[in-house]
Amino acid sequence: MSRCSSFFNLLLLSLCLSCAQNASAAFEITWQGSRPWTGPQTWASPLYEWQIEAGRAVVAPGYNHLLQQTVWRVEHPDKDFQTGTRAMFRGLDQAKNKSALWAGFAVGIQGLMDDQRHILVGPKERINAGVRGDGRAFIGDQVSREQIDPSKVFIMTLIKTDAGLSLEVKLPGSDAPAIVVNQDIDHARLKGNFALAAGSTPRGGTGHGVTVAFGRWGARGKALVRNRSNTFGPVLWSQYTRQGNDIKLLAMLAPMGEEDPKAVSMQVKEGDGWKTIDTQDYDPLTYSVLFRGKVADGRVGYRVVYSYLGEAHHWQGTFIPDPATTGEPLKIAAFSCDHGYAFPLPTMVQNVKAQKPNLLFFAGDQIYEIYGGFRLQRKPTRLAMLDYLRKYYQFGWTWRDLLATTPSIIIPDDHDVFQGNIWGAGGKPTRNEADGGYTMDPEWVNGVQRTQTAHLPDAYDPTPIKQGIGVYYTAMDWGGAPIAVIEDRKWKSGPRSMLPQKP
Repeated sequence: MSRCSSFFNLLLLSLCLSCAQNASAAFEITWQGSRPWTGPQTWASPLYEWQIEAGRAVVAPGYNHLLQQTVWRVEHPDKDFQTGTRAMFRGLDQAKNKSALWAGFAVGIQGLMDDQRHILVGPKERINAGVRGDGRAFIGDQVSREQIDPSKVFIMTLIKTDAGLSLEVKLPGSDAPAIVVNQDIDHARLKGNFALAAGSTPRGGTGHGVTVAFGRWGARGKALVRNRSNTFGPVLWSQYTRQGNDIKLLAMLAPMGEEDPKAVSMQVKEGDGWKTIDTQDYDPLTYSVLFRGKVADGRVGYRVVYSYLGEAHHWQGTFIPDPATTGEPLKIAAFSCDHGYAFPLPTMVQNVKAQKPNLLFFAGDQIYEIYGGFRLQRKPTRLAMLDYLRKYYQFGWTWRDLLATTPSIIIPDDHDVFQGNIWGAGGKPTRNEADGGYTMDPEWVNGVQRTQTAHLPDAYDPTPIKQGIGVYYTAMDWGGAPIAVIEDRKWKSGPRSMLPQKP
């Protein structure tokens, strides 16, 4: 029996997860249901290309189409390691150049910073291995002569060897020997993130309708190290404001499917237990949920609760008291214009925490269009929203620990709504920013505003402007300071309306 089939017999029986006997770390992911989100242990690049369909992770082959592990990584490349999955190509008959498409693994993924979260959005170096659309197996530039039918389910196992890497590919139930490709590789190159991947050469494009479906994915080995704090979702983070005993809290949920529960609850700590003070359905466009409630004086613990795949998941934080009631000085931490190059800003976050601010102010450009690479998606609205969310998730993952315990004012600026400049002109539609108005669909603009501002105190006058675009200008009192939240750019005229027109 080949190492490939023996590994997957163990994987399918879940025996490879019995780590106590061999002190070898291991994980296994079995996808269930259908939804745009691939789960709390993975980061999909880009979010809008990957989805779970009937228990399989499905993606179209393309540039940097990776499904990286967020929790596990290869930290000790001199020790044993192997990873395996089942996969198949779908729609290969539509591909003009099958050899330009491939599906398999990326290992040794590195970025400009040796931070697992940074590498998720900025992969620079990696080693690819897998099966091409013409059925040949490969590691790097080493390609097998033998072929399989990649339109049928095949099993792939990538194994670290004494000399480098070995890839074994086999059709389940077949008596034919496995295809084996070996490649000499310096073990040091294996350190870093690892992923499922579906790629194409530039001429291969996205495969003209070709997709790859991955089944169960597992890995094991003493090379692996786990960081549980890198689990991301299903409740991603929360942001809140407090006025006296009144709370408004927005929780961001990962993109769920039609069959997933819609209801999400907010609970507060009472004695040794928890009391539900509000339950709401998440918004189907932004997957955010807005809560309101009254809480007791002083510090109050809270948690957001969501049932994902039959298990209750929690995101916890603290509602702090108004510093005016405790005699503390008002400390505001203010930010704007994060280009995302140094995500997740570990040093800055640590230094801000050390200052112990009691209000966070994000003045705009929480995201830029360049975040995480890939082409900007402007339509349709749902696809454009997933593109925005994958960027905004970087903001949330950076600041979520502080946002969970510190009230915040967050307001969008031009790049948050995919524009280089904003002269809102009262909300009118436009194709040219200089004419004034919004270039994106108003439903999408409202979705962006919801994710950033819905937790603010209610708008002074909630009357929408043109196209039904909402407003959020408001006032709040915190730390003894009256605070006005304004959005003047929404009404400014475009410069071309003020300039003389050419004859």
